[in-house]
Amino acid sequence: GISGLTAAITAAENSKQQSSKGNDISQSPSPPSILLLESDSAVGGRVRSDYTDDGFILDRGFAVFVEEYPQSKKMLDYDALDLKQFLPGAKVKLQGRDKLATVADPLRRRRDIFTALVSPVGTP
Repeated sequence: GISGLTAAITAAENSKQQSSKGNDISQSPSPPSILLLESDSAVGGRVRSDYTDDGFILDRGFAVFVEEYPQSKKMLDYDALDLKQFLPGAKVKLQGRDKLATVADPLRRRRDIFTALVSPVGTP
C-alpha cells in the first residue's frame, strides 16, 4: 500500500544521501538496493478494487485522505493527481435484484434523506 511505497522511497532517498556523503555502510561504490515485498496475494494494501466476472468493481477497505497531512504534501503532486471529492454513500448489489441499491448519509447531505429512508440495504 501507500505506507510501504512511502517507506521504500524514504529508504532509497536516505541511502542516496548517505552514499553521497561518503557514509555508505557497505563501502561499495553504489548505494544499497531497496527490495519492497508484499505479504498479500495482490498489491494495494488494505484499500483495493476487485473486478467481478459480471463487470462490477468492488472496492474494499476504507480510506480518508486529508490533504493537509504534512507527509502527503511532501511526497505527492496534488495537481498531477487531479484529486476529486466523493459523495458519502455507496451503491450495493443485492441478491435477486438487477438494480443497485443506494446507501446514503443524510447527516452529511440532507437532500439524501428520502434515499436513505427507502433503501433496502440494512432493512429486512
